[in-house]
Amino acid sequence: MPLSCNNSRKVEDLNEFNVVVVGLGGQGSILLSQLIADAARIEGYDVQTAETLGMAQRGGSVIGFVRYGKEIYTPMIPEHAAHFMIALEASEALRAIAHVGQSTSVILNTRATVPLNVVLGQDTYPDAKKIEIFLRSVGAKTYSMDATDLGERAGDSKTSNVAMLGGMAALGNTGVLVENYRIALKKNLPEKLLHQNLCAFKLGHDAVTALLASN
Repeated sequence: MPLSCNNSRKVEDLNEFNVVVVGLGGQGSILLSQLIADAARIEGYDVQTAETLGMAQRGGSVIGFVRYGKEIYTPMIPEHAAHFMIALEASEALRAIAHVGQSTSVILNTRATVPLNVVLGQDTYPDAKKIEIFLRSVGAKTYSMDATDLGERAGDSKTSNVAMLGGMAALGNTGVLVENYRIALKKNLPEKLLHQNLCAFKLGHDAVTALLASN
């Protein structure tokens, strides 16, 4: 069954849409931000992006910012102004909580990847369910999935970031056609990796579609 493409809106009607991508080094946060940005450009939006890499090569925190709309002048997202957050690692959503507000939708990966500060004994790891409850308590619409499992089902756990992109597309509130996310995937990935990633995208799309149907 083809994916729905009913979530587009006229470019001139969308002043701005703010996306925060959080995760750990090695989880594909930067690629995911790039895919979101390219899909928005394909749709016709003005786009600005930025990343804070930290210890990206050592499993440290990575935060990506993607802003798109009619005219965007800065990539930085004000406090409580994110329309969307993708948390590749659930605990990293707490690190970027200042960007979450009552208009934020969050997709949360429930599979734990223990951050470096926990490995070093500098902190304790919070339960993913408690993180979800906390996000909802501050008004965020939160959708949880084991994206790592979806990546494994697609053939490679490293495609979990693309599974979460599919989940984002399924919510239908991003102003970007589902097909334009698929075009961005084809633009950014080599042919040998494309099939697995398109499969992960569909699995993520289907997972969030099922969550919406059950609510």
